[in-house]
Amino acid sequence: MRFFVALFLLSITFASALNAKKSDEGESAQVCGCGNGIQEVLPYNFMNPNCPYKLYATDSINPQTQSHLYAVNAYDGQVIDIGAIAQSGTGMQIRRVTSLDFSPEGVLYALGTGTQNPYNNKSILMTIDCQTAQATVIGQTGVALATGTALTDMSFNQYGQLFVYKKQSPQNSVNEDRLGTINVSTGAYTEVGDPNFAQAEIGNGLTFAEFPTYPSQPLYQAGNFKLSKLDTSTGMATPITDLIFFDPANNRPRTNGLEADFLTGIIYASINNKASGMSSPSENYLGTFNTTTGEFSFIKLPATLVQDGLDGLAFNRPYEECDGATPVPTGCVCGGDCYLDETNCSDLIDNDFDGLIDCEDPDCDAQSCEDGDLCTTGESCSAGSCLGAVAIDCNDSESCTDDTCDPSTGFCVNQGNDANLCTDSNQCTTDICLITGTCQSTNVSNGTSCDDGQACTSSDICTDGVCAGTPGIENCANGIDDDCDGLIDGLDPDCGGEICDDGVDNDGDLLVDCLDTLDCPTGTTCQDDGNPCTDNTCLATLCNATNNDSNTCSDGNDCTDDACSAGSCLSTNDDSNICSDGDACTNDLCSAGICNSTAIICDDGNECTTGACFLGSCQFTPLTNGTPCTADTNVCTDDYCQLGNCTHPNNTSPCDDGMTCTSGDVCSGGVCSGTPGVEICDNGIDDDCDDNIDEFDDDCAPSTLNVFITSTTYDGSFGNSKKFNNSETTLEVVTADSLCQARADAASLGGTWVALISDDTSNAFDRLINCNDKAWVMLSGPPNVIAHSKADLFDGVLDQAINVDEFGNNVGNNFVWTGTKPDGTAELSNNCNNWTSAKQFHRGYRGRSNYAGPVWIHYGVGNCNQPRHLYCFEIDTGC
Repeated sequence: MRFFVALFLLSITFASALNAKKSDEGESAQVCGCGNGIQEVLPYNFMNPNCPYKLYATDSINPQTQSHLYAVNAYDGQVIDIGAIAQSGTGMQIRRVTSLDFSPEGVLYALGTGTQNPYNNKSILMTIDCQTAQATVIGQTGVALATGTALTDMSFNQYGQLFVYKKQSPQNSVNEDRLGTINVSTGAYTEVGDPNFAQAEIGNGLTFAEFPTYPSQPLYQAGNFKLSKLDTSTGMATPITDLIFFDPANNRPRTNGLEADFLTGIIYASINNKASGMSSPSENYLGTFNTTTGEFSFIKLPATLVQDGLDGLAFNRPYEECDGATPVPTGCVCGGDCYLDETNCSDLIDNDFDGLIDCEDPDCDAQSCEDGDLCTTGESCSAGSCLGAVAIDCNDSESCTDDTCDPSTGFCVNQGNDANLCTDSNQCTTDICLITGTCQSTNVSNGTSCDDGQACTSSDICTDGVCAGTPGIENCANGIDDDCDGLIDGLDPDCGGEICDDGVDNDGDLLVDCLDTLDCPTGTTCQDDGNPCTDNTCLATLCNATNNDSNTCSDGNDCTDDACSAGSCLSTNDDSNICSDGDACTNDLCSAGICNSTAIICDDGNECTTGACFLGSCQFTPLTNGTPCTADTNVCTDDYCQLGNCTHPNNTSPCDDGMTCTSGDVCSGGVCSGTPGVEICDNGIDDDCDDNIDEFDDDCAPSTLNVFITSTTYDGSFGNSKKFNNSETTLEVVTADSLCQARADAASLGGTWVALISDDTSNAFDRLINCNDKAWVMLSGPPNVIAHSKADLFDGVLDQAINVDEFGNNVGNNFVWTGTKPDGTAELSNNCNNWTSAKQFHRGYRGRSNYAGPVWIHYGVGNCNQPRHLYCFEIDTGC
């Protein structure tokens, strides 16, 4: 059996060139038999248990986002997300996977950064399972990652040596990028030759291409404007051509990754096309490079793929053991006896990648094919076309069926047709086709004239479906079998003596019947007088009739019993007899000697059929489709007959669902429903059908709560130090609340407000009511969320600092009275004597307004005579 292998495999005539290369590369390159025994992969087969022949890719959005592994359709850019890349066994995320390539052994390698020690934010080499996206870390590269410095792309040569592109050119600087190699056993990076790319322009993409070109294999590099070739010994670059981008318009495109498909010779690239650098909207593409002209053809990726497009690209290469060869060592190359074949001539796929599909390919000559017509068979490829089709024979030899082939399935359909004609070749039957496809035969009335086909009979009639005539009398001298006994003239016994009841002189003695007393003595049966109640025998020379009451007779009436009496046939009515009027569609009963008939009524109880008796059987015909039938009381269904059944298909008619809170009621899916209205928050009506009214409806409640820092400042008694002087012990958290409410009212904010203040008897955590876990937001932004819930507020870190006052102005970095720990509980030791003192020698805990860490609420103590701001929080009044 021959398997798929790559077109790029060379003939064995390359052996001399390979031997020369072997002396340069050491023992890594060997001349050996075809195949390496690693895998057998088929084009387009994603379910291959190994890594199938597909274009694989990664994304590299930012240092905080885990990279994913994708399989990409190289024709239209559609993708399959294989999964997020994580270290196998530890679950460590892998980020910034910018480089990807398969080794000659079919192993997928990648460069990225880890999130756990010892690989946290380090450049690492790894292998990736292309079915699960699980990574196995090999080691660190030793390249220090920094702004403008990264390993951006990688590519294996045919000997398994891994080259990498090191980007280390700051923006708008001279080119200081590097070419290097990676040790696939340790991950260590080593620079190659002269580190100056010289004429090359700054860029990211790198790939070997034209795999069969031994011993030299070109290494391509692409950036923003040029395509170059790199010398793998010196690192020097030779520009080939400018890059040309046609569509979409050139908005400073950047090449992220390059990869060659050695099977087709196509070089693919991932492109980021941004108008003004990293802050501009992303436009990401997959495309192909023409290495001669520099032209780039775009294939746009789905907008939902990733935020910043694809980065690393890798094609797995198809390998195979060919012609029973022994698996060869790593680095070996295949001879020319391995080749692809157009193995399926009906799959509309170019299996051997020669640009020819199915019968167009000479490989398919004389092989079976499919012309697209399922009702034909026997096709084969000839001269580039699928020819020789023979229509499938669907004739079932039954005249009562219409015989056709279903073009959608290729199966024969033998449909009964009662309009067809059929015959059983019996002239004594009437034949009709039934809808079942069978021919039904019914005997014609007894006595119907027919022709039994025999010259020796006359008066031929049908009797119980059989045509038969009356044999003639043998003429003993005409050479004809006149009486149908197969004998003629003297050979017929009839010609040996007188027949006493035929009125003919049979023996030539001029005496007929009973007159021939020698042959017809007294007692011989003679001609019948037609009376069934007499026996006819010769008496002397006469045919004498004698009454015989034991004979049977009939008056032809099924409803009488008949018997011979004194030479006459007497009839007596008998209503127990069975009779028939000859019509199979009537019920027949004897009554007073008469056969009375009533028509058979055909009713199957189905209002959508009409019944009729035919040849003794009830047949039911569906009423015309659309005939009204019994309604099911659902206004959202129509009620009519369809194919003989009462159906109730759904309609889309206007209707009334009985709810005052909906409008535009219409039938859908058999149910009447309308569109709920929008809740009006002050009319006492449930407008949106959620069983909640006005302020009790979530639609009327804000989804967030506001927060601000006061534009005004207050001492530690909040302006009421006389209470301390008078030794009053009234706690001032209520006063602080009133100050916040006053500032909110001054800015027309609405809502109920409290200050973030704790004292000896109350914690700020308990005073900030938020039972619906709404987010607290500042009055200006975005972003303006400072905490997503009460738990988030007191977890020690805000989303951002609270530094906007009630009028939306930024107050900068200032102290704020809190008396509260980061978890929302009270600082009992320093709270300006429960916020009643404005004395210098008393202390109170403060926060800082320009911080989002714990110091936002718990910075340190300050003198109570100093004016400070307050944090004011809107609370949830719907609890």
